[in-house]
Amino acid sequence: FIQTLGWHHQGHTLEAEWQLARRQDRVDLESGLDPSTSPGYGVFNLSGTHPLMANLSLTWAVDNVFDKTWASHVSKADALGEEFFKVNEPGRTVRAALTARW
Repeated sequence: FIQTLGWHHQGHTLEAEWQLARRQDRVDLESGLDPSTSPGYGVFNLSGTHPLMANLSLTWAVDNVFDKTWASHVSKADALGEEFFKVNEPGRTVRAALTARW
């Protein structure tokens, strides 16, 4: 489940996103492809765009604002081998970009 709340005004944007997943306990232990159940999680992300000049804007984002350790139920390494394990998603990630239009 992903819920997004946004604000837009004169080229400025600000968006807050909350990504939620319930505990996953519907697993097929006999197939060997589901290692175990997975806990639920909630991840909060922020992003925005700000015009700097008529043809230049700054876009930024912070994913996983609270640096939560989490893994999607289907995120695993060596899924077809004998041993497999959960692979955590990235922690807090910050990115920025300048966009020029002409």
